[in-house]
Amino acid sequence: MRTPSIPTLALATLMLGPVSCGARIRAAFDLAREQALADPGAAPAEWEPDARLGISWDLVTTLAVRELTTRLEDPSAKLRIDLPLGARAVIEPDVQLRDTRVSPAKTCGACARIASRFEGSLDWSVGALEGEVPLGFELDAVLALASHPTASGHAVEASLRTVSVKLVDLPQVDRLRVDLDDPLVAWLQEQVEKDFPAIPIAEVGSEDLALRAIRLGTTPDFLQIDVLTPSPVRTGLPLPAAPEADWYLAMDQQVLLGLTRKAAFEKGELDYGLYADPMAFTLQESSFTLGLRLWRLAGACWWRDYEVAGELAVDDGHLRLTPSSVQQRDHSRGAALADPLAALARGAILGAIEEALDVARPAEVREPIGGATLVLAVEEAGGQGTALLLKGGAELREKAGQRERQEKNSRPGARSGDGR
Repeated sequence: MRTPSIPTLALATLMLGPVSCGARIRAAFDLAREQALADPGAAPAEWEPDARLGISWDLVTTLAVRELTTRLEDPSAKLRIDLPLGARAVIEPDVQLRDTRVSPAKTCGACARIASRFEGSLDWSVGALEGEVPLGFELDAVLALASHPTASGHAVEASLRTVSVKLVDLPQVDRLRVDLDDPLVAWLQEQVEKDFPAIPIAEVGSEDLALRAIRLGTTPDFLQIDVLTPSPVRTGLPLPAAPEADWYLAMDQQVLLGLTRKAAFEKGELDYGLYADPMAFTLQESSFTLGLRLWRLAGACWWRDYEVAGELAVDDGHLRLTPSSVQQRDHSRGAALADPLAALARGAILGAIEEALDVARPAEVREPIGGATLVLAVEEAGGQGTALLLKGGAELREKAGQRERQEKNSRPGARSGDGR
């Protein structure tokens, strides 16, 4: 975009001289500003969402499963058992995660169930004696999902609620002359439960956009986060069905316009006494149309309406809106010419739309456990019905040492299943 250059506006101002702003135009501007900044009030007891963030169960449990495997594959994790005659055995499991099924847990409203199978061996030693036997067990864990307010919005986290371990291949170590089943099961459960951290899943809202309410729910494939924004306008129409993706965000187009218009009036005056007012916004698959009014409140007041067309694109994992054409639509009496693209650049209207879509997003978790980074990206964006739909993928990137270990202990990807 080019910088503002409005010579005709300056010429018109000189020709008109020090004329005060027209009462009718000023009143119309004040009404538009009042509508854009209207406070919708507290959330009602029953409300329909403006936006919905869906996080796949596979993504929800990626970090949790990583924490489980980190604990159970820890080479320093050893079980010591006292034997008859005062001897002590040292038991060291060496296991890898072989299979995981993820689903909503039926035991609570917003919970995820992780059913995992580990296989490997059990190393044992008593003094100079040592040996190895096969070991296999199933781990069943329930994660409780909850939200809590933060300085910048709301955080959604998963906490370990229950865990149970069941041995599949019972380790038989006859030379130890002791039953390992009960102490081994108790020790494995303790390894998982001990100081299990809350796992960050998503961030909702921001310092600049205080949400009216959020609500957690579950579907067979997604953790569902419903959002009620402070937009003063909404349609109340149903949001689109969940797509196949690691995560998705659906937002009502009119709500998106309301948030953008609010941001534009909060920004205030641009250069030359101009104010930008986005009055309409529609999406058709990968293209958008923006109805933009420019108000002039200095000297002789006026307004002029434009229709800006452009394209939605995904650039390096982020949504970008790029204007491609402008048409003049209407204007008040005596309105001077202006450059709407310059106003868009200076007023960051399209940037405000992009920022409004950050009202609900998966958390970009950096170094959550042992030096990993969860990298999220928008892969597709477009209009669907009366909403904008984003969907994307996620990748857990390990540090070099961790990555080599993960590759050595490679496993099949997690998949969804039936809860209980």
